[in-house]
Amino acid sequence: MILFFYNFVFFKTNVNVLYMKNILTTIKFWYNNARPQALPQSITPVFIALAFAFHQPGFSLGLGLLSILGVLLAHLGSNLFDDYFDHRKNKSNFREAMKHEGFRARIAKTPYLTSGEATENQLLIAASIMFILGAIIAFVLFLFRGEIILYFLGITAILGISYSANPLKLSYRGLGEILIAIMFGPLAMFGVYYASCAIFDWNMLYYFVPVGFLVMNIIFVHGIMDYEPDKKVGKMTLAVKLKNRKLQLIVLFLINILPYISIAFGIYKGVVPLHFLFVFLILPMSAILLFLMVKYISDPKKHFPKWMMMGGYKEWDSIVESGNDWFMLRWFLARNITVYFSLIMIILANFGV
Repeated sequence: MILFFYNFVFFKTNVNVLYMKNILTTIKFWYNNARPQALPQSITPVFIALAFAFHQPGFSLGLGLLSILGVLLAHLGSNLFDDYFDHRKNKSNFREAMKHEGFRARIAKTPYLTSGEATENQLLIAASIMFILGAIIAFVLFLFRGEIILYFLGITAILGISYSANPLKLSYRGLGEILIAIMFGPLAMFGVYYASCAIFDWNMLYYFVPVGFLVMNIIFVHGIMDYEPDKKVGKMTLAVKLKNRKLQLIVLFLINILPYISIAFGIYKGVVPLHFLFVFLILPMSAILLFLMVKYISDPKKHFPKWMMMGGYKEWDSIVESGNDWFMLRWFLARNITVYFSLIMIILANFGV
């Protein structure tokens, strides 16, 4: 056995290196396909929970960071499951077909499937592995924090799969945005908070619910811009369910203003400290997003300067060349609102709650 191990390590090093490169290439391939550009909508909220838990007596940084890793795996796995069930239902090249019909749809959702780089079965395996890794992390947290962690795991798994899968298929019933708001807002944040300090405090809702609205805002902005192709293929997003463009804008306004109203209400009730009014510094960004979405409804082809997304993007020129800047400008702004709002919350949490 010792001689075999010696021979494997020292005389087959090239084989081992090649094997490791293949593994890393595969991991990178599925990570990129799981839409990591959307991770800020789950990363920044859970770090808010970690910041609030930091001041509690039973705080554990290791368990907190481990729980955040679990959330990220659940997010990436959910994205891949969404691709899987969407592709089975629609054969995801429908968006490319919509472009040829004149709709301003985005590029194909799962080009790695339509190009033949991967199969549906491989996609299902990759998504399942991410969920299994998340479940292993949850089991470790259970050993330290008890059975409540299993409740968070069970609810997250059910909601994540039910987003696109039978029998619920919530994203096809106009409930997908609400589901995302719950999963990456209060549910994920409570999970990380409890894993970090073993305390369940309902008052945290005053901080977690506003973030849920902002995460929902990202998905709803996406849905408004994908309204035509989603309606064509029969995907019942909230935007499709509302049908009327003016009604879509009214709901968008409510989703954008409710986070600030929630914080103000918490301050009025004496639960949220006064210094959390600093989150209102993000309000102008929300106003810009509403302006851009109104302009999108009236003149979708109009271009706007990239500074309006309130953040840089190193591949912006290639996005402009691809003709998708109209979409990405608004999507990045909605995402950046969530990120900046969350960063202010993290800073303010260090001044007491």
